[in-house]
Amino acid sequence: MRILINVTNARNVGGGLQVAVNFVKHTTVFKRPDIEWFYAVSETMDSVYLKEDFKPQIDADHYFIFPNQPDFKHSFCRVQKQLHELEEAKKINVVYTILGPNYHLFNIKEVIRFVHPWVVTSNQYAWSNIPLREKIKMKSHIILLKYLVKKKKYVITQTNAVRDGLIHQVGLLPERIKVVPNVLPAIFNGLDNTHVENDEGWIDVASVGAGYHKNLNIIPEVIKLLEEKFGLKNMRFHVTLPEGALGLDDINERVKELGIEDRFINHGNLRQQQLSELYRRCNYCFLPTVLEVFSASTLEAMYFGLPTVATDLPFNTEVFKDSCLYYTPMNAEEAAVKLVELSSNKKLADNLKDKMKERLSIFRSFEDYYNSTVDFLEDVASGKVK
Repeated sequence: MRILINVTNARNVGGGLQVAVNFVKHTTVFKRPDIEWFYAVSETMDSVYLKEDFKPQIDADHYFIFPNQPDFKHSFCRVQKQLHELEEAKKINVVYTILGPNYHLFNIKEVIRFVHPWVVTSNQYAWSNIPLREKIKMKSHIILLKYLVKKKKYVITQTNAVRDGLIHQVGLLPERIKVVPNVLPAIFNGLDNTHVENDEGWIDVASVGAGYHKNLNIIPEVIKLLEEKFGLKNMRFHVTLPEGALGLDDINERVKELGIEDRFINHGNLRQQQLSELYRRCNYCFLPTVLEVFSASTLEAMYFGLPTVATDLPFNTEVFKDSCLYYTPMNAEEAAVKLVELSSNKKLADNLKDKMKERLSIFRSFEDYYNSTVDFLEDVASGKVK
C-alpha cells in the first residue's frame, strides 16, 4: 500500500508541526512491510527539521519539497497541479494530511488529522478573550474549516469531545472518525529530564504556547498579584511567544506598565531540545489556556516533573485528573493563590509529582499512537471504512 504524507502546509514552528515531524521521522523507525511511504513536505519542514537526519534515509523519488502553503498569490495553483500529478504518478492509495485541513484537494481518499479547538469545542472564556476584529475573523474561518473538514470526510482526532462535535456540528459519519489520544513527543523520551537548580533565588514557571486561547495575557496580572497580595517578588514566568504573535504587543506593554520586566521572559520559538532545557530549569508549570483539544504542554509538564496550576476545564482535567491544581478560567487572583499554595507546600508539590508520573504512564507509547494511526489509514484506503 502506498501512502502519501502531506505536510506542505507545515510552515510555523509549534506543537502541531512537532507532531508532524515526529510522525514523519518514525515512519522509518516503526517499519511496516506492507506500507510504502511518500512525502510531500514544505520548504520549512525540509530545511529546519528533515534535511540533515531524515532526508538522507529516503529515496529521492519518494520525497518531494514544495513552497510553504497556502501561498495563494504565487504558488498555490502550481502546487495543486503538482500534487495531483504526484498522486497519479506514484499510484498513491491514500493521503494523510497531518496538519489538516489544508486547502489543497486530492482525487483519492484523504485522511486529515484535525485538532482545531475553535471549530467544535469553543467556550465562553475563549470567545471573551479575543478582540472583536479577531472574533469576526475567527467565526468566518470556522465556517471555512467546517466546509473543508466535511469535504475531506475522514478524520483522526484526539478526544471523544471533538469526535462528538464533528458528528453533530459538522455532520461527519461516526465510522469515519478515529480517536487517537495524544502522547508525549517521542523525542522527549530520550532527553534528560532532571531538574537544574538556579542559584539566584528565582522560582521559575514555564507557560508554553501561543495564541489568544492560551490566555497568556493573564500572566502580568498574576505576577502583580503575587507581589502585592503575597509579597512574592521572585516568581518569574517563561513563555515561548513567536515574534508577531497575537496579543504579544499588548502583553509587553502591560509588563512595562506594571514594572515587572524581570519576571516575564519571552524566549520566542524553541525547538524541542531547547524547550526541554527550559523545562529543566523551571520549578512549576502554569497553563492558563481557555481552549484546547489536547495540549502537549500537559504531558511535557508531567515528563519534567513540574507541579502545575491549570484552568479547571475538561481538556485539562481529563488528562491531569488529581495530579494538578486547578483555578477558575481567567481569574488571576485565584491563579495566584494556587501558585502560592504550590510553591509554599513542598509536601503538596511532591505528592503532585508522584501522581503526574502515574498519569504519564498512560500517554507514553508513541508506537501505539503511530500504529493506531496507520491502521486507520489502511482501513480507509482498503475500503473497510466507507
